[in-house]
Amino acid sequence: MQGSKAIMNDPENLFLSRVRQALGAESRRAHTTLQPEGAPPEETLRVLDRIANREGKDRLALLERLMEEGRAINLEVHPVEGFQEAADVIHQIAVDHPEHPASRRGILCWRHPLLDPLDLKHRLAGLGIPFFPVDLQDPALGGLSQDERRARIREALGLACIGVTSADFCVAQSATLVLRSRAGQPRAVSLAPDVHVAVIEPGQILADFEELYTVLKWHPEIRREGLGPNLTFITGPSKTADIELHIVYGVHGPRKVHLVVLTGTGAA
Repeated sequence: MQGSKAIMNDPENLFLSRVRQALGAESRRAHTTLQPEGAPPEETLRVLDRIANREGKDRLALLERLMEEGRAINLEVHPVEGFQEAADVIHQIAVDHPEHPASRRGILCWRHPLLDPLDLKHRLAGLGIPFFPVDLQDPALGGLSQDERRARIREALGLACIGVTSADFCVAQSATLVLRSRAGQPRAVSLAPDVHVAVIEPGQILADFEELYTVLKWHPEIRREGLGPNLTFITGPSKTADIELHIVYGVHGPRKVHLVVLTGTGAA
């Protein structure tokens, strides 16, 4: 009895006990993901239908709103026709990037269907910027153990100045990128380098967070795969005003964020 009283008198255990009691048995059986069971309600079906059947002019209007919201948060949006133009934009970003600090020089790039055709490793070879692997299965890491491969990728994350990713969605309402991590697509590529470049298609642009949360709950692919180990929301470059109320960029993440939108049939 004395031992039991001692545990219950401990503030941490007392707090947890009260939380468990308040939550009740039902909460312990609750789903740990956003994906509910059964068929989506009628209103949800209307939202999904609106997204799936959005016409070209409406997609263009969303892109224009995204660009407007992006300007307010220093997100640079680059609409381009196809893969060649996207590679040209990223090439110019690499050319313009100042080498500061000088020790940080290199590029990280996800393995992704929208990024593989850019062939950035060869496209940027003339700049003399190293192209670091981020995928444990990358042939450049051949002959190394799993631990050695992970160590090499961690080292690359500390050296790279530019990280190139795609995104699952982009919310035009706030110019927010939404990224799920998968094999070959670590979230650190969007967080560690000085510059983050994301490449998407117009169909990935959603109007607002109502559409986003509807898709995250009910999209068949996401219901099948799940949300993954983490979901990252990125709204412009990292910034803080903690130091004498002056806005400083790049304290907790990239100093610059670019969004390349493949608008033409070349990206089909």
